[in-house]
Amino acid sequence: MNNKQAQTHLARWASYLEELEVELALDEFKKAIELHPELADAYSLIGKTYSDMGLMEDSFSFHNKAIDIDSNNNEFYKRRADTYQKLGCIDSSIDDYKKSYTLHADDYESLFYLGMLYSQKNELEQAF
Repeated sequence: MNNKQAQTHLARWASYLEELEVELALDEFKKAIELHPELADAYSLIGKTYSDMGLMEDSFSFHNKAIDIDSNNNEFYKRRADTYQKLGCIDSSIDDYKKSYTLHADDYESLFYLGMLYSQKNELEQAF
């Protein structure tokens, strides 16, 4: 039952973000985590939300927690890679996009970003 209730709070998160009610969205995440402390999606989405708000230090703690709980979810690596990219940490971003692609061979989004990041580093042989 707690998992279903936690998922309900995650659904509310999306509604609040659409309305740009970020604080209310974060409250829904916290409720989801209270109900289901091992709900990795909640941690990952909180990390993304903090990243979008420019709160990078907070963002990484939640991204890392999500990956600690479920290291086989490629979306968690992509979200953390995006945060690294926002900070200009290209090598760390590349590492996470590579991990994402390793976990999900049809992850063309990660391949795209890998190409872009290698191009930024002027390592064109790696980009293609």
